[in-house]
Amino acid sequence: MKKTILSLAVLFATSLSFSAFAQTPAPEAASCGEKTECCQNALFEGITLTPDQQTKLQELKASRAKAAKERKEAAKAERKADRIAKGETNKSDRKDYLNSVKGILTPDQYVIFLENAYVNAPAKIGNGKFNRNLKGDMKAHGAKKGKMDHKMKAKGEAAKAKDEKK
Repeated sequence: MKKTILSLAVLFATSLSFSAFAQTPAPEAASCGEKTECCQNALFEGITLTPDQQTKLQELKASRAKAAKERKEAAKAERKADRIAKGETNKSDRKDYLNSVKGILTPDQYVIFLENAYVNAPAKIGNGKFNRNLKGDMKAHGAKKGKMDHKMKAKGEAAKAKDEKK
């Protein structure tokens, strides 16, 4: 009885969803929130423009688009320059730190320090970035959350069971 009522409810809900699709507006009826040609023409609706005025408005539109593109490129170049400057600052800070440590330690201690710094540094992946989050990296390659942990746990339990049998 419950299955019948549930299946009728699902059938009823799906039939309503099909009727909802029929009521959606046509795609060409775009809202004026978007920057489309029809919306810009709506600003001049009811105004008769001379050909001279139309060409001047088109030139104005083109010059504004060009200025916006130049501002965007300038901002992009500025961000890149800031990134490069920050990288150079970080590099000089690391170099100053190493020189300070070199002045404090003996030559043998400094060699051991450098070896430790190299061995304990985070591993780099293909593009030179540090791999700080293995789980996040695994997600990027399609592994599901907890799936790898579950497999590792199962392998560990299987190995323990195998050792116990011996």
